[in-house]
Formats: sequence, structure tokens, C-alpha cells
Amino acid sequence: MAEGNNDGRASLGGESTNDSAEGKTDGQISIGNEFTNVELRKVLTRNGERVEIFSPRMGYAIRLDPLELESLTWQDTHTFSLLLKSPYGPEEEDVEIRPLSELMLLAREDE
Repeated sequence: MAEGNNDGRASLGGESTNDSAEGKTDGQISIGNEFTNVELRKVLTRNGERVEIFSPRMGYAIRLDPLELESLTWQDTHTFSLLLKSPYGPEEEDVEIRPLSELMLLAREDE
């Protein structure tokens, strides 16, 4: 199903992430607009519940635990603007991927 990348994201491929096929999943939700489409589903893993967000067009997926999801509610629109500076993901393989927590700190410093 999903192949793990070093940056915490997954892409379609051969080898699965550590907890990819472990648990039961709930129904899938698709959300889209003229720019993109994403699929959301609840996944039960050995480490607890996660929400998996999958971008079929780009082939990226990520699983977020409840705290990671809650941390999204703490953000303002500037943080998401920083994330969208490269809306199609890393443009080069050697690009340093920063965790969301680091981007949140950068956004606070820019204010």
C-alpha cells in the first residue's frame, strides 16, 4: 500500500510503513475542489487510532494521531501559507523536509 519516506510521509510503492496493514479501517471520506482531492480514513494501528490523509493525485499519504490533529487547530493561516510555498511537495530529492512543529516556530518568529 504505502511506502514510508524518511520525512514521515508515505508514497505509493512496495514496502509498507510499520503499522500500515495492521488494523481495521473505518469508512473513507473524500474531499476535493478545483485544485486537489484528498481521501481521509480512520485507521486503527497497534499504536492507537490515526487519521490517514491520502492525496491520490500526488501519491502522498500521512497518518496523524489525535495530538497531531489537534495541533492543526492551534495554527493560523500564515502557518498553512508557509506549507503551501511548495504546493506539489518537495521539488528536489535533496530538499530538507521540516516537521510541522518547526514550521510553527518559524511562523511565530515571522510575526
